[in-house]
Amino acid sequence: MLARVFRYGSEFSEPIVLLVSQEHPMHLSAEARWFWPVTPDAELIDWFHQRGPWAQPPGGGALKTHHYLKDATQSEMGIKTRDGSAVELKGLVAATWDILETAPFTGPVELWSKWYSETLTLRPHPTVPVKKQRWLRMFTVEQSVVREIALDESESAQEAMPCAGCTLELTQLWVNDRPAGWTLGLEAFGDIPALALQLKAVATHLSVHCPPKWPDATRNHYPGWLKHQVEN
Repeated sequence: MLARVFRYGSEFSEPIVLLVSQEHPMHLSAEARWFWPVTPDAELIDWFHQRGPWAQPPGGGALKTHHYLKDATQSEMGIKTRDGSAVELKGLVAATWDILETAPFTGPVELWSKWYSETLTLRPHPTVPVKKQRWLRMFTVEQSVVREIALDESESAQEAMPCAGCTLELTQLWVNDRPAGWTLGLEAFGDIPALALQLKAVATHLSVHCPPKWPDATRNHYPGWLKHQVEN
């Protein structure tokens, strides 16, 4: 099987070597995420939906249920299905791949990889149903200019999907049909050289439009957050 080798090094970590199959390439993303155990301040929700630097309304908003493999022994991989679709595996490659220095998004940037399998099944193992109502915005950087891409209710782009970009999401969560808080996340996608550029450019673009601060939020990721939900 042919493969490509990506190498990435920074002052924050040892060089990372990623082997990527050309037949079934993994999807790479650079992410920063925050969680609230209850509804965040109304100012943040209002900023996301109305008062921000938006050229488009947010996409999404439909309720969807994801079934995660129940595993309280680790917090670095999420394994789930969406409405009976292929099994999705998402694993943490580096906890501090880069650093965001733009307030209020300051902090470490995580590097993640994602794979899909039509063969794997979660049965008969126990799963945790997580209901999500997600609103999504998508941006891409073209010649150093950040541009927002229109999304529909299914979160599909209303133009050709860019090969690199960054999304901003605001999601309300339920676990086992009980309210479980909210999350806000930045997620850049594309090849390794594009990830940091997309993420930092979009964070800078958002920051100059007066986003509210969120000192009550907790930095985490979905596997870490879900481990806490299962333990409690």
